[in-house]
Amino acid sequence: MQKILPFFLIPLLVWNVFPQSSHLLFKIEHSTNKNKVYYEAKQNKNGTLDAKTPVHAYWIMWEKDSTGKTREDLNAVEKKMAFGFKIEPVSGTQHQTMKLVSCPKRPIDVYQQKGKAVAEIIINGKPAILDKIFISAREAVLLPKVNYLELFGKDVVTGAPRYEKVVP
Repeated sequence: MQKILPFFLIPLLVWNVFPQSSHLLFKIEHSTNKNKVYYEAKQNKNGTLDAKTPVHAYWIMWEKDSTGKTREDLNAVEKKMAFGFKIEPVSGTQHQTMKLVSCPKRPIDVYQQKGKAVAEIIINGKPAILDKIFISAREAVLLPKVNYLELFGKDVVTGAPRYEKVVP
């Protein structure tokens, strides 16, 4: 007689085979098309940020597939010139400091809050959990020229919406 695995045990089996989970930190949208760059925190089975790869960035190609299922990794030029980042642990803490290559003067603090990874940044002078960056750009010879960017988030203390427009 063949034994069938009860359906309620499948998530436990999958969790043990794939011990890492991901949480969306924030996304970058831009005016040139519908494609978006998503930044996910990689967490170990114990819920801490993965030491080797705490954050992963990738495209969701909404222009190719309106379901949002088409993913592509950032290419070398995108990593170096626009959407890439550097991330380093903060000594003595469970925090990581992330700097986008396109905006290194705005560090992002990545850490755990109530079991979920968050990205904290200063928005309009106050600490906020970053949700989205919108980039308004126009086509140029080699790379798009940025008109401005907008930061959207929630105040760390009150949860109120935070917003800032940054003109380069």
